[in-house]
Amino acid sequence: MRRTTGEQDVASFRPRLELLLAAALLAFGLLVLPALIFMIGQALLGGYGAAEDAGIGVFYADFFADLGSFSLRAWVLALGPALTVYALRGILRQRAATDDADDKPAAAPRVARSAPRPASHAPAPAARRARVEPRVSRD
Repeated sequence: MRRTTGEQDVASFRPRLELLLAAALLAFGLLVLPALIFMIGQALLGGYGAAEDAGIGVFYADFFADLGSFSLRAWVLALGPALTVYALRGILRQRAATDDADDKPAAAPRVARSAPRPASHAPAPAARRARVEPRVSRD
């Protein structure tokens, strides 16, 4: 029996979504972020290049040349959006797992008893227990 588009398996949807997210973040890091850096740098610092009249094309040529020569700053710029999103997702996933573990009550240890306790040995109800205050002294 063939599946229609509406009945796609959820397990096959997740990898596609991850691949699309990674591609979009990489495209942003390679194409959009350098243009934003060029425009902000030109507004704050002035022209780009030795002649200070080089355009965005020269900036992209230098950027991709740095990528080709494995410059760390160029690769951090290109992969920065993807690494940031995946790091935040990992932190949030870890926090959610920690919160879930904290919400589960710990099981009380079971003590094997041979016979039920008599009423005289029963613990006092919480209402009768005296409150114990901590002492702070300068001794």
